[in-house]
Amino acid sequence: MKNSFKKKLLSGILAAVTFLGVVAVVPTVVKADDIDGFLDNLNNLTPQEIHVLKHLDDLDNDGDLDEDDIEALETLLTMDQLDEYDKNLIRHILHHAFEHHNDDDNVSVTGIYLSSQSISLIPGQTYQDVAYVQPDNASNQGISYSTSDPNVAIVDPNGVVTGISPGSCILFAISNDGNYSARACIQVTPAPSVIAQTQSDDAAWMSNAAAIISATPAGGTANLVATKPMNFNAAVISAFQSRPDVSILLAFPYKGHSYLMSIPAGYNLASKVNASGTVSFLSLSAVNDGLINCVMVQ
Repeated sequence: MKNSFKKKLLSGILAAVTFLGVVAVVPTVVKADDIDGFLDNLNNLTPQEIHVLKHLDDLDNDGDLDEDDIEALETLLTMDQLDEYDKNLIRHILHHAFEHHNDDDNVSVTGIYLSSQSISLIPGQTYQDVAYVQPDNASNQGISYSTSDPNVAIVDPNGVVTGISPGSCILFAISNDGNYSARACIQVTPAPSVIAQTQSDDAAWMSNAAAIISATPAGGTANLVATKPMNFNAAVISAFQSRPDVSILLAFPYKGHSYLMSIPAGYNLASKVNASGTVSFLSLSAVNDGLINCVMVQ
């Protein structure tokens, strides 16, 4: 460093102190309350830069190098007190401080958890298990999903799990930051078979279906089995609309195959009513709204 630097710097500091006393400080590129940590760790500074900081020591007489001293350096850059060499040293110090500020803004992931610990599906059925990183304000919220056996169940990048075939496997969620992991058990059971209808006519089936929906525990699934495609009548529609906390899983045959249709809780069946005031199994299974799911299981 040039021999005249100390004299020029001290002269500049005195001018900066005077300047700071009468006008507002130029806006800093670094948050003031982030500076102390940077000044406590000078390992990334060159000896020349540390020399500059030593000459800045405690401009505001508070016993510590702090943000006010950094602001004085920024003020010096706006005044014609130092040559280009000395200005570059100050710019490097401010650059290090800015890097430190960016590091402080980055919130690291410390853990991850899944919304469910156990998932039960049948082949073709889907379920979204949401993973969350900790803390909530972590900078990198990215999560990768996988299953231990894709022959049993698969999962897409959004955490939507699909049952493939009967069996069990593990769902893994791994944070992109830190590789923290969480897991849940997936159990895929065979789809219910379409069994003989015990009711004598469609009206009796509908009455029984409405009763099953009404009696299903909150958050549960009403499992309905039919031996032919039919129409949900007003009794079933009304029962389902009165239980927005219940979903429906309906098995029925069509053209030699068995189908399984899932209707999510809260779905507006009334919006699918036809001219006869009913909702056809077949028309409902053809709805492509991302909510109704109908798959061939046999």
